[in-house]
Amino acid sequence: MLDQRTLLVGYSVTSLILSLALLVAAHSQRRFRGLELWGWAGFLMGTIPLQIAAHDFFTLAPPPLVVHMTVLSAVLCLRGGMSRYTERVFPRRRYQAVCLVWLACELLLLTLGVRLSYRAGLLGLLLSLILVDTGLQLVRSPRLWTLRPHRITAWLCFTLAAGVDMRALSVVIYGRGTLAFGPALINPYAVLLYQVLNSSLGMSLLMMVWARLDRELQEHVDHLEDQIVRDPLTGALNRRGLERFAERSFTGARHYDWPVSVICLDIDHFKHVNDAFGHAVGDTVLQLVVATVQPHLRGSDHLARTGGEEFAIFLPGTEFEAAAAIAERLRRSIEGVSVELPGDVLRFTCSFGVAERLPDEESVAPLLDRADLALYEAKRTGRNRVCRAEQEVWARV
Repeated sequence: MLDQRTLLVGYSVTSLILSLALLVAAHSQRRFRGLELWGWAGFLMGTIPLQIAAHDFFTLAPPPLVVHMTVLSAVLCLRGGMSRYTERVFPRRRYQAVCLVWLACELLLLTLGVRLSYRAGLLGLLLSLILVDTGLQLVRSPRLWTLRPHRITAWLCFTLAAGVDMRALSVVIYGRGTLAFGPALINPYAVLLYQVLNSSLGMSLLMMVWARLDRELQEHVDHLEDQIVRDPLTGALNRRGLERFAERSFTGARHYDWPVSVICLDIDHFKHVNDAFGHAVGDTVLQLVVATVQPHLRGSDHLARTGGEEFAIFLPGTEFEAAAAIAERLRRSIEGVSVELPGDVLRFTCSFGVAERLPDEESVAPLLDRADLALYEAKRTGRNRVCRAEQEVWARV
């Protein structure tokens, strides 16, 4: 037979330890609101077994109404903390009305001398509704729901609510005790089950915080890495970013003999644009080039700004002829773009060089060099055209 008092003391100690952990977490992670209320919820739950045990030693032990109010306050702290944590509005007036109705019913039943087990059952039904509402706060938060500890916490709330409902019904049917959680109303196995569920709930609350911290840290690292490999003006990759992605694709190309092509492009007479219209207009031209090129690329393709007005497009799995056709489409698209200026319209063009990986090339650098040479050939022979690495010029159509 399980020792009832030992279980109650263990329940109290576990709850108090978890409440201390949550209060420490609330102090160190102030941007996560609600943790302090969870800590107080654990503290209040930890005092309940002590209030029950006090009846064995003190005449002036807390009456059942105080025990009931302590339990309700603890669950309300859990619910209020969840609203703060999920940054959802807490329906204060609705809960105030519900609690006032419950208190009126409790006092009425007490005045009429109704059996205590009915009062305990009524409280249990109210607690289960609050626990379900607590779990629903996480279900209604899509961003948090993607983290496993948040899903675990929601299901623990639902499980605990179902357990409280079953306990409330059993107390109403079989209870004969003098205390809301007194000898006849407490089943040692039920105490053990609640201890496991409450401890699991407290741990899952802490795991939620850790999971959220881990995701925020990963998002911060990803943001920093993205800043390292991207051009801040256009949003395209910089040369370092292009080389990083290209080398990954190049490894597969070497092993499986996949085609890889590169397009280099340069804005024609860009220095004249800056000198005549200012650097702000030049920046707009650079951004328009990127905005025009991106819709023509696949998800596996990468556009990078490799110099002042120079760009490179890495095309894994693309053969030479297809890359040249893409370059021609891009040339025509950019040719049709214009910048509206006060009293003037600025049009600009680009020159293109195309190259495909040769079987003996082990890195992306020589491929970029050959595409760059083809680009210079396009500029030397008249600009606004596409040149292949073997110096063949595509005339404009």
